[in-house]
Amino acid sequence: MSKTCPSCESEVESNAKSCIHCGQSFITTRAEDIRLFGSFRDALNRFTDFNSRTSRLVYWRFFFANLIIVFGFLAIGIVVAMLGFLFEIPILAASVSMLWVMFSIAYSIVISLPLLAISIRRLHDQDRPAWYLLVNLIPWMGPFIFLLLMMIPGTDYDNRYGPVPHNEEHLWNT
Repeated sequence: MSKTCPSCESEVESNAKSCIHCGQSFITTRAEDIRLFGSFRDALNRFTDFNSRTSRLVYWRFFFANLIIVFGFLAIGIVVAMLGFLFEIPILAASVSMLWVMFSIAYSIVISLPLLAISIRRLHDQDRPAWYLLVNLIPWMGPFIFLLLMMIPGTDYDNRYGPVPHNEEHLWNT
């Protein structure tokens, strides 16, 4: 069984995640996946999708879910280290703290590709190429400029990167 690509009208397999001819993504975001960690899970599932678009809502929910996880790692590491020193077991504090540092580094490595993919899709929503990621390399101001770029609304029409992400933007007002 096959389906038709809405972008180039080619026939593709019914279980395909994107069109093999034009690269159009068939992955849509369902309304129930718009919640904070639903957006996080959606971004993890779409970590290889660099061709489509993502709305501001999905990007910022992924960003804040990631921030919550990182601060959770930090808080647990601090509490465990403080408990180890409080009960005068420095070897426990040092070893558990080192374990949490290694776990945090592993998490950072794992999350880097989904973060890159969702950032590129967010730029695509504004009809900007992925080269705009290089603004992060500007000393001191680069990351702030990039965060401002992520706040700009996407185009209201289909652009070269795909159709408008549907059923997402109206949720900003809820």
